Amino acid sequence: MMSQRDIQIVKKLIDESDQVSSLIGTEVLEDFLLDEKTKRAVCMTLINIG
Repeated sequence: MMSQRDIQIVKKLIDESDQVSSLIGTEVLEDFLLDEKTKRAVCMTLINIG
């Protein structure tokens, strides 16, 4: 059985993953690679997960 802390961690992972998805949206890879602000925002969100 998962502890309350484990549940909070999983929820945080899901929230951060949703944030990455929201930041990227339907952007194609080439556009994403040219968009420095979005790249940095996604990287920071991934750091929050790690």
